[in-house]
Amino acid sequence: MSGNECLNDEVCDESGKNAFAVLCERCNCLVRREKQVSFVATQIELPLSEVKTNANNANKQQIDKESLDEHWYVENIYTLENMGFSNTVNDKVFGL
Repeated sequence: MSGNECLNDEVCDESGKNAFAVLCERCNCLVRREKQVSFVATQIELPLSEVKTNANNANKQQIDKESLDEHWYVENIYTLENMGFSNTVNDKVFGL
């Protein structure tokens, strides 16, 4: 896949924005309204939302990551609705 073309017309509108509102899978609150974030086809690494403790050293936390090839990009964190928590890694803020 090249560029930022959304291959799924069910989730993207004609401009590559989210076609539907997105709700939190944990509490069902509104996270983002429709047509607020852009589809991006770029590989990024994100920390997992749940931090695991290393069994060999319980005092230090090991941060596991996941790699994504496609994701939603938010230019301004205030575009998100009702965000109760986030994680900052290397000066980038990730909604969990």
